[in-house]
Amino acid sequence: MRSRLVWIPLGVYLVSRVVDAVLIVLAMHHQPALAVGNSQAYVLGPMPASPGYLGSLTNWDGQWYERIALHGYPTDLPRNPDGTVAQNAWAFFPLYPALVRAVMWVTTAGFPLAGAIVSTTCGAGAAVLLYRMVHASGGAWAALVAVVALCTFPAAPVLQATYSESTALLVLLGCLWLLGRRRYGWLILGGLLLGLARPIGLPLAAVIVLHGWLRLRGGAVGRAGAPAPSVVGRVGAPAPYRDPFPVRERWWCGAAAVGALVGFALWPAIGALVTGDLGVYTQTQRTWYDHRDVGAWPSWLAHLLPPDLVGLAGLLILAVAVVLVAGRWGRRWGELRLWSPIYVLYLMAATRPIPSIVRFLMLTGVPWFPVPSRPRRWGVPVLVLAAVVGVVAQWVWLRELYVIDDVSGYP
Repeated sequence: MRSRLVWIPLGVYLVSRVVDAVLIVLAMHHQPALAVGNSQAYVLGPMPASPGYLGSLTNWDGQWYERIALHGYPTDLPRNPDGTVAQNAWAFFPLYPALVRAVMWVTTAGFPLAGAIVSTTCGAGAAVLLYRMVHASGGAWAALVAVVALCTFPAAPVLQATYSESTALLVLLGCLWLLGRRRYGWLILGGLLLGLARPIGLPLAAVIVLHGWLRLRGGAVGRAGAPAPSVVGRVGAPAPYRDPFPVRERWWCGAAAVGALVGFALWPAIGALVTGDLGVYTQTQRTWYDHRDVGAWPSWLAHLLPPDLVGLAGLLILAVAVVLVAGRWGRRWGELRLWSPIYVLYLMAATRPIPSIVRFLMLTGVPWFPVPSRPRRWGVPVLVLAAVVGVVAQWVWLRELYVIDDVSGYP
């Protein structure tokens, strides 16, 4: 039984990686040669046309991570001729390139191969952890659906590219796993580590606070003798009982929330310490703004007053996240039920309406398509159909957003 908790998600993950590898190779036949200073995207060095599988994995953000892995971060902020801060490596978090650098040192592999090893390995770990989390709260079928949805998500090809999604997803799921099992001390460390992977410690802190509030209200249920039940319960769990929340655990839970907040501020603080500029992170992020952005701090919420199609699209995404986890059947997702809507709301407030939102949404962790709680007669065909739709969407994402050509957007 325990081996199934590993081999089933690994099997789904590996098959999907092979499919995505084929899609990546086919899509990259359409990419022309790129020179340094081209008008489409930053490249560290000239790229040939049709760069092949490994060459294609370093597109877009991958070039920045390669620069960080090879040269580190600048101690002085680069500036444009007009004195404004130029685009630079401080916009990208250090955990992923540090892991890649370590693999490069151990294996003597180049950045594309080392980056693919780190991304694919962390993605595999995330798939296994997601399966185990959902299996504990919703059963085998819900766990399978969650992993299939993750692996066929439109932006899932980045799970094997030189992007930080795999690493961030693994650390995030680890934090939620610890939260569900009341390992608040370890969660403090997890929150700090997450702060070096992605700027999502703020929504994690909100989830921890909500988790503590639900425990304080006695909202958790479980089974006698069961290990630390999820605060949102388990579908069909017998003999509910009150879940005590001792004062000592309350303090540890609060400390975990504080740890997540410290993690959220950790990377900007490191950047300020190294460069001597307190606004290094926010100034660097602003260098990616363009004329299409709205407001002093562009976000999806800036499009709500007056409402336009972008703002309405953001509200629709948030509504879908709420619907996916609402109701009794949403309990199958365990702590992801708390995380998903809070994270989506955070995205609406903190990110701009750019195509990268497709990648960011992958960290919600819940299936992007509705499924039955059990594999009824039509459950398997629906799951297969949804997976096929996902693969088709991956091809569209690769061609329109990942391949760098004269019609590409920004992933």
